[in-house]
Amino acid sequence: WRRFGKIAAAAAAVSLATRIAMPDYYIYFGILHAIALYSLLGLATLRLPAPVTTLIAAGFIAGSYLWKSEAFNAPLLRFLGLATEPAYTMDFEPVFPWFAATLLGIALGRFGSKTGLWQSLSRPATPLIHSLSWPGRHSLLIYLIHQPILMGLVWAYTRL
Repeated sequence: WRRFGKIAAAAAAVSLATRIAMPDYYIYFGILHAIALYSLLGLATLRLPAPVTTLIAAGFIAGSYLWKSEAFNAPLLRFLGLATEPAYTMDFEPVFPWFAATLLGIALGRFGSKTGLWQSLSRPATPLIHSLSWPGRHSLLIYLIHQPILMGLVWAYTRL
């Protein structure tokens, strides 16, 4: 739950900061919001067989094309990704179709565990591998630091 809390807090901070800095395009359901929600939703599929999880993922992909409706244009439903109007925001990772990526990752994880694929790919960690894995273990920190830097560079470039 600590990981979820960190991601949810970071998502809220991004929403607040972008609401202040760019009120017309603030981030209300970006990648951090998606990771937080998809982490919770994904829990419901952890015990399902990989083929079932894959079929559910296909449903989320297909649904993003088949179930669009003006009813989803309401601001509180827009995060679903089924609206007929575009989302005006700096970052948008809607449930349909992007939750499918989480589901496919869960299915692949189950498949890799069941077949022994992950065991066959594991190697002892060398100092080089350990140092190269640092960014993966600190990806949230890197994400949060790089965003203001990039925004500052873009802002500076537009002022030239």
